[in-house]
Amino acid sequence: KGGWEEYFKLDESFFVEYSKNIDSVPKSVAIIPFLCNILPIVWLFDAEMILDEIDKDFYDSIDEFKQGYIDMYPQLNFLGKIKVNNVVKNQQNQGNKAAAFFSGGVDAYETLLSHIDERPTLVTLWGADIKLSNTAGWNVVENHIKQAAKENGLEYVIIKSSFREFIDEDALSNYVSQFVDEGWWHGFQHGIGLLGHFAPYAYQYQIKIAYIASTFTIADKGKIT
Repeated sequence: KGGWEEYFKLDESFFVEYSKNIDSVPKSVAIIPFLCNILPIVWLFDAEMILDEIDKDFYDSIDEFKQGYIDMYPQLNFLGKIKVNNVVKNQQNQGNKAAAFFSGGVDAYETLLSHIDERPTLVTLWGADIKLSNTAGWNVVENHIKQAAKENGLEYVIIKSSFREFIDEDALSNYVSQFVDEGWWHGFQHGIGLLGHFAPYAYQYQIKIAYIASTFTIADKGKIT
């Protein structure tokens, strides 16, 4: 309800599907992929989100990554609030396993090879670079992912999501471009949106850390304009 309604495609729903079982994931963790793709909208439009429950570790971290947006875009106001009926402290055995987001590109391979000794699970999202309607294109990517996993003796998981389809990305890009030289996907949704999808899987399989290609390294800091 309210002014931010125009930035959603109300005839589309948000869904996430995993190629492996996540049946032990509690609601307070299962909500994280959705939250990560909607929080920047909540902040920019000073909205209120009301939740039944949320994982305590995630909830306690929100202010930290919100600050990241504030630091990147000081010309924008990041407001909004989250009202939660129940903050849940989930108990889980700490694992030492790793994962790496993997699209098959040069940056993804560099990330994989840099952490190959950790035997990371490969994580690929259908709905990020390949549209859900592009089955033929996705089949090519999926076959490549399976081959890379087989060649390196690694596990892999495919995540299918409508996270770029339930919002009006063009309208959001038009809005933020009034203030910053960025579009919605690259500037506001990409990082948090991709990583958030991994939370339920990480919980189920006790994965401690997930790597994602940055394109730029710390050595490039002075070169970026």
